[in-house]
Amino acid sequence: MPYLICPQCDHYYEVEPGEEFSTCECGQTLIQVEDLEEYYSPHHQRESIATGNTFTEDMSNQYYENKDKGRNFQIIGGFISILGFLLTLFLRNFLFLIFVFMGVVLLIYAQSFISRNELKGKGWAKGLVGENIVSDYLKQLPTDYFIYNDVNLPGKKGNIDHVVIGPNGIFVIETKSYSGKYLIKGNDWFYYKGGNYHTVKTNPAHQVIRNTMELRKFMESKGVDTSIWFQAIVAFKNSDFQVKEKPKAYKVLIPETVPKYILNQNRKYDIEILKKAALELEPYCVELSFVNKL
Repeated sequence: MPYLICPQCDHYYEVEPGEEFSTCECGQTLIQVEDLEEYYSPHHQRESIATGNTFTEDMSNQYYENKDKGRNFQIIGGFISILGFLLTLFLRNFLFLIFVFMGVVLLIYAQSFISRNELKGKGWAKGLVGENIVSDYLKQLPTDYFIYNDVNLPGKKGNIDHVVIGPNGIFVIETKSYSGKYLIKGNDWFYYKGGNYHTVKTNPAHQVIRNTMELRKFMESKGVDTSIWFQAIVAFKNSDFQVKEKPKAYKVLIPETVPKYILNQNRKYDIEILKKAALELEPYCVELSFVNKL
């Protein structure tokens, strides 16, 4: 009898004839297995090896640290202002107005500091949520898939959010957590604001295509046969988008559909080529998710 298992809360459901459901009570997408004993075997559980924080994690942590720092500035500025006012009022010494002035200046600086931090850092916090969601969905892939998070290729400035290497190819995934309404026309992205569509400056299409080309060049430099399939994917954590012209060089998917899309690619490659690709990429990722079958 097949079972549906929730990878989030670890509940499982027996699949009865005629029953059709795909999500757990917690909202997580269920995965189907034929044998519970095999699934829960310690030799078939995904393991993760991390060498540190991802770049997005570091930037997100910095955002929250600066947010706390800004609040502390506000508290100190408010305290100094109130203290100066009370001292001036009760001691009738106007020199204490200097404290009021200092407190007001600190409050103004705190507000400016908080605003700049929100402008620069909030996107990183949202991006981290999106990357974690995609990473969790990718863990649903079968045991013969390797998942690399935050890949930093040598000599390159940017990073690749996720790379999946499996028996049907190599998948390069860029996660975006943009909010708002978007229009996709081939390799061009537009966002809706003020009644009109405007060009997205940091274009996810250009980013994922460039990352895919750079990964292919990296594999070539390591002697990996690059006749295997490289697929570029933008995992877009925002369902409010319209595809006016279907992209040819990459796919746009919502996070929960990424594993299914990968599994539906009916290609098969030499396992030795894929093993070499997996080994060459391992030193350049912050986190690796795999299944230890030993």
